[in-house]
Amino acid sequence: QDNALRVGEHLKARLEALRDKHPLIGTVHGFGLYLGVEMVRDAETLEPAPEETAAICERMLDLGVVIQPTGDHVNILKTKPPLCLDIEAADFYVDTLDRVLNEGW
Repeated sequence: QDNALRVGEHLKARLEALRDKHPLIGTVHGFGLYLGVEMVRDAETLEPAPEETAAICERMLDLGVVIQPTGDHVNILKTKPPLCLDIEAADFYVDTLDRVLNEGW
């Protein structure tokens, strides 16, 4: 549980830093390793971005990250990794998401 808390805090901080870089990220929800990255088309109206989210998930799978969209609007990248996830794997996930958002999907 200590690992989940430590790695989760690191992961959430990195994801929140991406929010400042990529306007498609509306907010990061959650605690520990159970996190959700909400994708929105407009930061002010919070219009969900389900098509973009699905495409991002497909591209991330091509790059080695298994993640699926979830939520009422299917616009949230939900992370529920095993409790033994380490910093290196968390960084790989965030770096891959950053790459996809930079390069396009």
